[in-house]
Amino acid sequence: MKITKLKIEEFQQFRNLELDFTYPDGHEKAGKPLEKVCFLGQSGTGKTRLLHIFRNLIHQTVNEKFEHEEIHLNGNTFHIEISETEQASGKILIHFHSDIMANANMLDLKPMPEEPMQLFNEPQVVYETKSTQKTPSQFIDFSNNYNENVWKNLFENIKKYDESFGRASKELGQNISGENSENAIKKFEDWKKENPNPRTRIAQECLDPMLDYFNLKLNTNGTDNIYFSFQNKDNQKVPPHGLSTGTKQIILTALPIYLFDTKNTIILFDEPERSLFPDIQLKIVDYYTRLAPEVQFFFATHSPMVAAAFEPCERFILRFDENGYVTSDSVYKGDSPIGDDPNDMLFRDFGIRTIINEHGTQQWEHYLNLKNKLKTEKNEEKKQELMLEVVKLGNRYNYPA
Repeated sequence: MKITKLKIEEFQQFRNLELDFTYPDGHEKAGKPLEKVCFLGQSGTGKTRLLHIFRNLIHQTVNEKFEHEEIHLNGNTFHIEISETEQASGKILIHFHSDIMANANMLDLKPMPEEPMQLFNEPQVVYETKSTQKTPSQFIDFSNNYNENVWKNLFENIKKYDESFGRASKELGQNISGENSENAIKKFEDWKKENPNPRTRIAQECLDPMLDYFNLKLNTNGTDNIYFSFQNKDNQKVPPHGLSTGTKQIILTALPIYLFDTKNTIILFDEPERSLFPDIQLKIVDYYTRLAPEVQFFFATHSPMVAAAFEPCERFILRFDENGYVTSDSVYKGDSPIGDDPNDMLFRDFGIRTIINEHGTQQWEHYLNLKNKLKTEKNEEKKQELMLEVVKLGNRYNYPA
């Protein structure tokens, strides 16, 4: 399932808004649904609101075959189009809120807890997950709230492996002594070859490529009786509370994207740049899209590093019109090419004419004044003093010579 068009007649800050989510004429994928979409714009223009609109519209039809394009929600009329080749298939919508909590307790999940896990508050709207097989339609909301069953279903294979590993280890312990010790060890080694730890695949294909930038890796040997444990490159254990907020956020979002069967899935992602250093922001969109190449992603962001990962036709820049509304005429497509310098992105797509604050502006003006004085100064001694100050200030701010 992929969204190809959205029309909003009148809803909150939106008026007569029509957005086409297909590749334009002349593109090699012309007419096909956009694989990823980036919403940009000043705070209040409705980036997050659009994600919530998609969430609610698909929620309304989550257990129904999509049969009509006009949807009425809370007294408002919306027009949504979905790609015809996939609209009859089972569908999933995964929504990552900007307030998703990178909570250390989440990473302390026990495969077989003695008591029900109380990791977050009561969940928001969370429907059946795919692994229950009760319905082909699913809607999963990841936010500051938490639903135990969602994560248990995601980690079911790990739980089964740990239970089997425990039984095999117990059998080895019972047979390790005596004449059959060699056979017992061989049987245990054969079992491990035939039953690889699922954490190994998760490490190689999902977590480690990004954790490497944090000097971390997933521990695929011992589990410490939890689903996941981590260590640094010196193989020293790093406890959950030792992980940074950004690191935990990546783990909490990457695992569902990778472990769910995401065929015909739409993923809504609000502010993926939160708590991440700029070098990771530059990589994060490509990282998520590689984990789920068949997914249609919708991102809302304030980061030029994140926006640079999109083609111009995949960027939707929301702006207010003269009446304070967001309309079709006030929404622009991107101008900067994919992979452009974030500074160019700020100027061309974000509309930021300067990235120098007031103090920097004052220093720049002072630098220009010094250069003008240098041109007219006749006294050689004062000229040398001015020259030294110009060079010193120019080197500090990397001003052009």
